[in-house]
Parts: sequence; structure tokens; C-alpha cells
Amino acid sequence: MTRQRIKTIHRASSLLLAFFVFLHLFNHMALFAGSDVHLLVMSALRAMYRWWIGETLLLFCVLAQISTGVTLAQPHLNSMLENRNWQVISGLYLSAFFLVHVGAVIWARLSVGLDTNLWFGAAGFHVWPWQFFFIPYYGLAIIAFATHVGFALQNIFGIALGKPAAVFGFAVAAAIITLMMGGVHTLPIPDSYLATYR
Repeated sequence: MTRQRIKTIHRASSLLLAFFVFLHLFNHMALFAGSDVHLLVMSALRAMYRWWIGETLLLFCVLAQISTGVTLAQPHLNSMLENRNWQVISGLYLSAFFLVHVGAVIWARLSVGLDTNLWFGAAGFHVWPWQFFFIPYYGLAIIAFATHVGFALQNIFGIALGKPAAVFGFAVAAAIITLMMGGVHTLPIPDSYLATYR
């Protein structure tokens, strides 16, 4: 497969995946209105992406993004830190995050029988010492996503969007982490979710 075809697959799969991530982040920001509103928004969104065809397409896009992204990054691996190639660095972090995150969701749903809702995502922020993992884990994922999208748009339109996107991602990450930790509204997380970290 040619490098140009790999780029085409990467860009095409990114459209659906980015749309889902934007909805997912919007759902998290709904926590500003309280957990009931968050769960209500999630229920409405799930009618779309929990449909088996939607889930299959999302999983395919995740796998396509990881495989094509790592392939496209290979020529830059030795120099990415030295050249501060944030598009490659952010993309590789997202690949690792998607592997862990999607794997954890599948495991929780199929092996443990948990509904992977707000409580599943927030539980790790409320059990010591898991905060030391989940704060950078989620925070860097949001920043990496915003950065990667920013540099992709920068390459398309020729406008310096990479760094402003990273700053925006940091602000969104800080807000969502604060919400998930119960900094705005108390989150009454059920014991069945907390128990997975104890």
C-alpha cells in the first residue's frame, strides 16, 4: 500500500472518529449542569453510536487510525523529539490512549458487566492513589487530540493552528478533570464502580 493511500485512509477514518470525540467531550462538559444532565445527554448520544453499525464503524476507525498513524509516524520516530514534531508526538499518544481506553471499555462491558457511563469514567478519580494515573492519562489525551487536530488543519489551510489548539485542549482538559473529580458538583459514584479500583 502506498504512503498516499495510507494517508487517505488515515484522514477518512479521522473524520468519523473526531466527530465522535467532539460529541464525547461535549457530553463531559454537560457535567457543568450536573450528573443528571450528563447522563441524559449520554443517553441521547448512545441512541446514535451504540447502534451496532455505529459501534462497528467506530471500532474500525480506531483500528485504522492506530495502524495508519503508527505507519505514517515511523520515518519521524528518531527525530520527533529533537524537531518538536507535536503532530507525530500527539498522534502516537492518542494511539496508545485509544488502545488502553477502548480495551478497558470492552473489558468492563463484556467481562465485568459494568455500564461504561459517567461513573465508569469518573471512578478512577475518586480512589486513592489512582488520581496520579487518571489526571495525566485523560488530560494528555484531550490535549493530544486538540493538538493533533490543530496541526492537521494547519497543514490543510496553512494557518498556524497547532499551538492555539493545544492551549484550547489544555483548558478543556482542566475543566473536564475538575468536573470528573467533583470540583463543581458532587458525584455520587456507586460502590460497584469504585470497587474496580480497590
